[in-house]
Amino acid sequence: MKRCVFIVFILQAFALFSCTDITGKLKLVEGNFYFSRGMINEAIGAYLDAVNHPSAAAYANFSLGTTYLALEQTDAALERFAVAEKALSSIEEHKKLLYAIRYNRAVAYFENEDFSEAAAAFRGALEVDSTARDAKRNMELSLLSFYRKQQSSTIEKSGGGGAGSGKNERDDILFDYIRQRESEKWKSWEWSGEKEESGPDY
Repeated sequence: MKRCVFIVFILQAFALFSCTDITGKLKLVEGNFYFSRGMINEAIGAYLDAVNHPSAAAYANFSLGTTYLALEQTDAALERFAVAEKALSSIEEHKKLLYAIRYNRAVAYFENEDFSEAAAAFRGALEVDSTARDAKRNMELSLLSFYRKQQSSTIEKSGGGGAGSGKNERDDILFDYIRQRESEKWKSWEWSGEKEESGPDY
């Protein structure tokens, strides 16, 4: 799985924050400075300070989430991503941040081997940006991992063995069908904006 952890969008933060909330903005920059130099405790402290400033809260919680995700503290990361999404003042103005929150939430679920939630979170990211190929591939990988985990659990409960080869074949056909349906859905999203040409097709 292609893992991608986004750090705070500095330029967006500068563009979107008002001068009245300069302290929150500066704390975000400070946290990014520390994070980039591997000073994790200092970065977390700066982000926690930034959380107290309403205009910076979504970005600060997102930054804390990515920091915890980098430290493999996935449960703490998931909590921060949930708070970050709730703190968004306007989804239209913060689409890139919303995509990053949902994508990274999916990564955290995947690392927890909660593949069903990972697939749902990648789907949520695609609702924000339907052209994101990494999210599409990772959603498919999450569905495949979920299917394999379910299959492995079923084999263990039934005592394993080769008698289930017919069932495995049926399961493969079912997964291929699910994959085909997902592929058709993405194609319809991608091509829905195109107009049909009335002239000859050469």
